[in-house]
Amino acid sequence: MRAHRCAIASPLSLETARQRLADALPGRRATLGAGFGPAGVVRGYVQRDRVKLVAMHAGLGVWSPTAVRGRLRATATGCVLDYSVGWGSIARVLGSVSLGAFLLVFAGGAAAAVAQVGHDGRGATGPAVVAAGGLAAALLFTGLAAAVRAAGRDQVVLLHSWLAQRLVPRPPTPAG
Repeated sequence: MRAHRCAIASPLSLETARQRLADALPGRRATLGAGFGPAGVVRGYVQRDRVKLVAMHAGLGVWSPTAVRGRLRATATGCVLDYSVGWGSIARVLGSVSLGAFLLVFAGGAAAAVAQVGHDGRGATGPAVVAAGGLAAALLFTGLAAAVRAAGRDQVVLLHSWLAQRLVPRPPTPAG
């Protein structure tokens, strides 16, 4: 998943914004077991000007497609959080390695099948099966990644609204 860049302008000072975000989070250590948390929960940490958040999606663990990495910066009228929403680092690395391995099995099986057919003129059932298996695994993996991404759309909305609620204070409503 390609990361989407976003920004939220806030009238709060940099220190106040940092404190409001940090107060709403369970802390950095809680992100380590984040995959086992309930859906709809935001976890992460704020460290100096850096913000890292993960929106939990039940059952997805590290494959949760909704991670925020951002940086707070001061402005003349308050502060701005520049951030990107996308898959977390672990999910991107594991996904790339897995897909690459499946495609490598496909390419190796296909090359072996072609070489065997060219060498003795007979069918190459074994390597062809390996190639078909690698291709099937790559296609299945790609479909799974698309399904996980679609399932995580509500988590993207959760992260945007969670940030906005903490960085853009609403005026009090009159009692009545």
